[in-house]
Amino acid sequence: MNDVRPRHVIVKRVNFIWYPLTLLPIVALFLGAAYGYVSPWFALIGFFAFMFWLFSLLFALYWLFRKPPNREPRQ
Repeated sequence: MNDVRPRHVIVKRVNFIWYPLTLLPIVALFLGAAYGYVSPWFALIGFFAFMFWLFSLLFALYWLFRKPPNREPRQ
């Protein structure tokens, strides 16, 4: 039997002010590795953090611009 339950949404609103603020430490990590202040391995960690940040931003933008679900049941 198909048991369809409503999904619980954990985050109801996206606060976009945090996206540029979290980009600052990632850029600092890249620059620190580029100028030799930290090990070059930290550039790889910074790249991973940047990709995580980018996909998080894309999913948040998708959630913002998606079409709201249709509330009428189809029959």
